Amino acid sequence: MAKVIVQPGHDPRAIADLAGSARHGQMGFRQEDLELEVVDVTQAALDAALVDYTANQAARDAAFQVTVDAETVGSKQQEFNDDDVLRAAVDALREEINILRALHALPDISKGAMEGSVRNKIANP
Repeated sequence: MAKVIVQPGHDPRAIADLAGSARHGQMGFRQEDLELEVVDVTQAALDAALVDYTANQAARDAAFQVTVDAETVGSKQQEFNDDDVLRAAVDALREEINILRALHALPDISKGAMEGSVRNKIANP
């Protein structure tokens, strides 16, 4: 377990991530005294992460946001995979689209292609 005092405006989650923490449930942050405590990293790693973060805050915040965004997209895509009703609705729409495509001598859209398109739209709205 390691502890550091951060500055106002610092993102404690980004610092913990930079130190190599798994993030989920492995850190605590007390707003009143700006103390960041990370369970799954060494004091040396957290100290080095704080120095690096302070020196490069804009870049570190941007890099951490990319990580958060990727996790969010992955989570939303997994929600689609797990939602049987939504997947059934997408499949029903695909069948209707394929009927219209057949009227114009166009090939059917496969189930995999349709679901891939939905996942891509989740990632790139």
